[in-house]
Amino acid sequence: MRDSNYKNISFNKLNKLFKNLSDETLTPELFKTMYDHDPEIQSLVSNFNKDAIVIKSPDETDLAVQDQENSGENTVSQMAKHATDLSN
Repeated sequence: MRDSNYKNISFNKLNKLFKNLSDETLTPELFKTMYDHDPEIQSLVSNFNKDAIVIKSPDETDLAVQDQENSGENTVSQMAKHATDLSN
């Protein structure tokens, strides 16, 4: 799970940071629940397993944001086309 383009953070290190914010212990199971329910976490994490979390590279994060912005533009564009289509 190691790649020079990514930042790995072990659950031990992450749990130490988490303890500063909460009394809870950050386990891989708790992280999975958080990941599954929070799109912001999903946009930052490339991969994770029972030992560590891999943070997305800045390039990946920028592409994810760009894709979200583009999909919104496409939706608005499609709605405008449907609204102005008089062929029906």
